[in-house]
Amino acid sequence: MKEERLVHRLEAFSDIVMGFVLAEMALTLALPKSVPTPQTLLANIGAFAVTFGLVAVLWYFHNRLFALYFVPNALMLVLNFVMLGGLVAMGYVFSVTMHFIGVPGWSPLMGMWFDCFALVYAILGIMYGIGVRLRAPELEPHEFASGVFRAVAAVFGSLLMAIVGYEFAHVRHISQLHGLMVLMAGFALVSVCGRVLLRRWVAAH
Repeated sequence: MKEERLVHRLEAFSDIVMGFVLAEMALTLALPKSVPTPQTLLANIGAFAVTFGLVAVLWYFHNRLFALYFVPNALMLVLNFVMLGGLVAMGYVFSVTMHFIGVPGWSPLMGMWFDCFALVYAILGIMYGIGVRLRAPELEPHEFASGVFRAVAAVFGSLLMAIVGYEFAHVRHISQLHGLMVLMAGFALVSVCGRVLLRRWVAAH
């Protein structure tokens, strides 16, 4: 009973932190003091859309983690708080990046932004891996397979974000960001292949 209450409180706290980060992002998109160029406006909207999407996916994965795989031991608690701390750091880096976007030297800030996401998703993948291992005896075959798929997807996504972060830190123009294309293609490939393999595994068991 005490563990269940702890899990509910921790999940609620995590939702509050994610909501706070999204609210901070929205405030960052305040009206500019002067008329922005179309390129600057599109860059701001695009950055917000990407960040919102990644946080939304994180929230969904986190929700499924707590629904089926989370184990309230010391390691999982520490990892969850570190993940949330990384997410708050991402929100701060996002705010700074939006303030200086388009200014010479802004690309390393974008690199830090993606690196924060890489850290967050890596920790999420580790939590899934630990949870699936500890909960394995009580999971249905499709739940076990789904947990493994999400663990692999989160870690793979983390690696792709780290690649994009590295490229942002070393390019001079956004047209050189081949990692962005790798990120989208990689996520699509992992999602399609993972889902196919998941369905076949569940059908075989």
